[in-house]
Amino acid sequence: MTVNWRTVLLAGCTLALGVAVCDAQPRRRPPSTTYAPIGLPDQAEGQRILEASRQIGFGDSYYLEFELRLLPRVGPDVRLSGRWFGANNVSGPITRLEILHKDGTPEIWLVQGGEHPQVWRRGADGRAEEVAGSSAAIAGSQISAVDLQTPFMQWTEFTYEGMLRFRGRPTHVFLLYPPDSQAARYPGVGGVRAFIDTEFNALSQVQWVDEDGKALKTITAGSVRKVPGTDRWIVTTLDVRDETTRNKSRIIIGAAALDLPLPGSLFLPAGELQRAEVVPPEGSLRRFE
Repeated sequence: MTVNWRTVLLAGCTLALGVAVCDAQPRRRPPSTTYAPIGLPDQAEGQRILEASRQIGFGDSYYLEFELRLLPRVGPDVRLSGRWFGANNVSGPITRLEILHKDGTPEIWLVQGGEHPQVWRRGADGRAEEVAGSSAAIAGSQISAVDLQTPFMQWTEFTYEGMLRFRGRPTHVFLLYPPDSQAARYPGVGGVRAFIDTEFNALSQVQWVDEDGKALKTITAGSVRKVPGTDRWIVTTLDVRDETTRNKSRIIIGAAALDLPLPGSLFLPAGELQRAEVVPPEGSLRRFE
């Protein structure tokens, strides 16, 4: 069984997350919490749990169809349809998002993860343009490119805070700290609190916090379902909430095709970014009822 909502979507911050790396600037770490019933949590065990969680993934390329719901605290809701393509290249995981606006205009993003993250989007002339930073909102939502890059899962400094029952399930809790050498990428961020389900060894919630431990942004996994006709499990509902504005976005996965061969040209930022002419082979696309 495979559950991975890092591949589907993970937490980011709506602050200006520049990509430039500045000189080391020590920051104040947010206060941690201990959830162990007796004594302090075993940090060596926490390291093992983190390493196992980092290995979770879809593996080969995949295709998802989803609905993006914009749920502002004030004002009408908006629903947009989207397609999600994912693969791995020599630099790491790469994602292509295509969101269709109400007027038929496509919004297209390419997001490269790994040690050297980059972001491109479709410009006004239809050509790919590089985005300096990871904070730009995708389709006016609370979702930004850093949500797809999931950098915090590679941060080496952390505190294993122990276990609790999160939404009725045993869950490990970690507070991970961004490297001081990458302070410019995460201004105002003190850390990320990650909740990892003990059964699936996958994230169930991620919360970016400031140096005082105050929540900035929260992403919560909702429904986890088995892909019909397979033994693979994925998160099919994700809620992303800006804790300052209380505005929320929701992604609902309606169909998935896993281990689907995809042309490498889909993930190249050169030239024009038009809607991909990719149709999953008959029988490969599994729809969730």
